Amino acid sequence: MITNVQHSAISSNGGNGELSVSDDIQRFDHHKNAFGFLRFLFASLVICSHVPEIVDGNSSREILSSIFGTISFGELAVDGFFIISGFLISASFVNNSNAKRFLLKRVARIYPGFLVSSLICLTAVAAMGGAIFKNVPALAYHAAINGILLRSPENFGAFAGSNYPELNGAMWTIAYEFRCYVLACILGLAGMIDRKNFLAFLATICLVGMHFVTSDLNVRLNSWHLYSGVWLGDAPKALRLTGMFLAGATFRAKQDDLSFRPSRTVICGLMLFGLLFSRYTANFGVAIFGAYLIFGIAKNGRGSFIERINNKNDISYGVYLYAWPIEKLLIANGWGHSLLALGLMTWLTSIFAGAASWFLVERPVMTLLRSRNG
Repeated sequence: MITNVQHSAISSNGGNGELSVSDDIQRFDHHKNAFGFLRFLFASLVICSHVPEIVDGNSSREILSSIFGTISFGELAVDGFFIISGFLISASFVNNSNAKRFLLKRVARIYPGFLVSSLICLTAVAAMGGAIFKNVPALAYHAAINGILLRSPENFGAFAGSNYPELNGAMWTIAYEFRCYVLACILGLAGMIDRKNFLAFLATICLVGMHFVTSDLNVRLNSWHLYSGVWLGDAPKALRLTGMFLAGATFRAKQDDLSFRPSRTVICGLMLFGLLFSRYTANFGVAIFGAYLIFGIAKNGRGSFIERINNKNDISYGVYLYAWPIEKLLIANGWGHSLLALGLMTWLTSIFAGAASWFLVERPVMTLLRSRNG
């Protein structure tokens, strides 16, 4: 979701004013783009979405839900994360098709931050939230299994009586992100990672199929095999997020055909706005027109001040991982009366936590991996 290990960029096509994605891989690798800004923006939008929902227990005051009735800022942000990830991760495999090294880098990028955050949630956050710890060895065993499977940490009574008492209700997306990494590896090994029409077809199947998975069918899919929940998860969520990831991969495969003109950007914005009013078209609007806007911003932000925001030091993963428990603790300590104050304090504290996660956990692990693998 929410993370990436390789930056990409979009460059101009000559001097004719028409902007297109080029194959200038050197510029991709040197962070000449606004992907870092977009990731930070999406992490912030998740906070913006969660603040009223966690306080109220519903989405009545969630801004985007109240406008369109189909999608929240949180869902839109997660979709954006997966679109960017699809673009960057597929590019990463193309640039280095060694499957072992590819997966090792993905593990190094996802697991350390996730495991440390889970440990903090299970100890400090749980204790401050009033959890009751019994049979610690069994709890440690389940915590280890959840960590390996990238599952949210279990709650043992913390935040009892509150809305959404999970220790970290935002972590559920991380397992889907890693499954998409594995899918990218499989597609790469099969020689399909550059087949733009095939990728677009798969994305379409996913985004259409999610509407046909009823609750009963979802239960059957998750119960037909002992480990189906491990590699599939919740079927509608898996289809939606995989569809977004494949949409991003499709845009990367089609990069030579893309162009970004102001008129097209306006049209895509209007199309996205219109499609968001229907739950049957909202996901397609985000996957097509939203993705176009994402990559347009990534390109046009190059050379501007937003290129420098969250670029070389990417704190967005940590912001995403810590925002939920921080907000829950703030609410438990009386910060739930003002959404503005709660949201601002959650955001600022999450930035601090995200920076700590990046400089103390994520970057050292990746630096160590590079030093050992060259």
